[in-house]
Amino acid sequence: MAAKVPQQKIADCRELYLRYGGEAHERIASRCVGVVGEGLRNAIFTPAPAAALSQGWPERFGWDGDLP
Repeated sequence: MAAKVPQQKIADCRELYLRYGGEAHERIASRCVGVVGEGLRNAIFTPAPAAALSQGWPERFGWDGDLP
């Protein structure tokens, strides 16, 4: 069962993603963990082996389309 994350927390992580231009995934993930909690680290950026099975937030919510 997937954890329910409040929309504001997702928006806060999106803002961090855009601030770093979608780069520096470790930095973004560590800051987002402070926002959403350690249990959701893999939801933010899906590890490579699991990427074929699920998408991280940037792919799921289309954040790449918001990059300049």
